[in-house]
Order: sequence, then C-alpha cells, then structure tokens
Amino acid sequence: MSTPTPHDTFFKRLFADRKVLISFLRAFLPPALFRLLDTSSLRLIETEKADRFYRKFFLDLAVSCRLAHREAEIYFLFEHKSFPDKYLLIQALNYLSVKWEECLRLNLPLKPFVVVIFYHGQGDPGIPKRFGEYFADLDEELRKYNVDFEVVIVDLSKEKDEEIVKKSGDLYLAACLLTMKHIFDDLKKAEWILAKLYQVDKEKVMFILEYIVTSRDMREEEYEELIRGIGGEDMPTLAERWIQQGIEQGIQQGIQHGLIIEAQKMLIELLEERFGIVKRLLVEKIKS
Repeated sequence: MSTPTPHDTFFKRLFADRKVLISFLRAFLPPALFRLLDTSSLRLIETEKADRFYRKFFLDLAVSCRLAHREAEIYFLFEHKSFPDKYLLIQALNYLSVKWEECLRLNLPLKPFVVVIFYHGQGDPGIPKRFGEYFADLDEELRKYNVDFEVVIVDLSKEKDEEIVKKSGDLYLAACLLTMKHIFDDLKKAEWILAKLYQVDKEKVMFILEYIVTSRDMREEEYEELIRGIGGEDMPTLAERWIQQGIEQGIQQGIQHGLIIEAQKMLIELLEERFGIVKRLLVEKIKS
C-alpha cells in the first residue's frame, strides 16, 4: 500500500460527507444517470478488498445506492488522481472483480457499477473514456469480444472556475473544488471563494487550509498573504491550531517534562499520519 498523499486524504475526507457527495453527483454525473438514483439510500462501502489469493486492492471511495424506479442497487467507484495515469481503469477493474467475487461468496446477485474518475492535475490526465480504448487498434470484429465500459471523468483542469461554482450549487463544495483545481498553480484564484466561505463557516475554511499547507510548498510570506486575503489579520495560523490539538492529544505530557524536541517530533508524526506527507513550511513552523 502506498503512502497516502494530502490530496488523497483531502478527497476522502471531503466526500465522506454525504451531503457534499450528493451535491457533487448532482453537479457532475450525466443528468439522466443522476435521475436514476435514490440518493436517500446512498452509503459509503469498504474500499479495501482482498481477492482469493490475498492480494489487496484499494480505491479512494466506493458508494452503494439504490435505484429510484425499481428494487436494485448500484455501486459508484471513485478514483482520485492529481497526476496523469493512463492505466487507472485496470486498477478499478481489479477492485470490481474482487467485489463481484464477494457477491458470489455471499450468494448475492452481481451489482452493476459506475466508475467516476476525479482529476485535478495539470495537463491531460491520459485516462481513456472507455476501457475498450486500450485496444483502439484492434480489428472491429475482435473488439466486441473484449471488455469495454464507459467511465465518468471529472477533469477540473478543463472546467472554468465560474462553471465549477455554478454546477456545485454549494459554497463549501465549490471552495474545495476550486482549491484542488488551483493547488498546483495560482491559489489566489480560489482566495475569493475561501473568503466568502470564511464569513459563514470558519471551521470548513480551516479544513481547506490544512490541505493547502500540507500539500504545497509555500514561502511563509505567500502563506501569510493568503491567510490575510481570506480572513484578515485576526485569523489564527494553522501551526498554532495544530499545536493546540497536539497538546490536547497527549503531547502536553512531553512538554511538561521538558521534552520539547520530542513533542515537536510527535506532532509532526501525528500530522503525517493524518495527511501523509507534511510540507517544509509546516515543519518549520512547528520547530520554531
């Protein structure tokens, strides 16, 4: 299992919120597909599976949902990518085969699925719209005998900012999506919506800022300018916030015994466990 990146962690925590997930599906699924769903039945399912040979397969997010017009259930499998990955659909197919094996063991009917690819990297993701595109040069007569299915690709790099906001229909979701879209280039483009969200829900903005500071190398001046642009001079720094959380989770004991360096190390390890890789700026703030 690879070390999760802050992008993976943020994606999973964001869409673990059922309300946000429904807003996202409404915004980015084809309308005819969304209308088939009974969203009140939507629930998260286990994303780590092992096949009969004990090989493990992981997906970023998996959801089950009943259909609105009849008694049936469908799976949505989400894969998040912040970089191009041409053969991502093979990973999804591995997970699906394991999930179907599980249905057979439990004497359940096989469930249909929809694969949703969420991409916010730079440049073309290189992911085919259909699995059959892996065999693009195959003779037409042979193609019909091979595996083929279509996927939903949400590529934020190809969506205009105003369209993302309009589609989302939810200030928090829109702020998260714009932040993910611009995490590799100009975060000033997301500052306006973060400032707007800060006026109604400061905690959600702090959650987004945690993602920013753990996933991007920033100069301290750049970080402080972003903070002031969002919430003004009175906005607490993330370092102060996390140090306080660390104290509340037991780091205080190390500090009380004069083990400052050990306490700092424990806090960094806590953040790495929560977000994966911790960027230089945050480490420097903790050690200062």
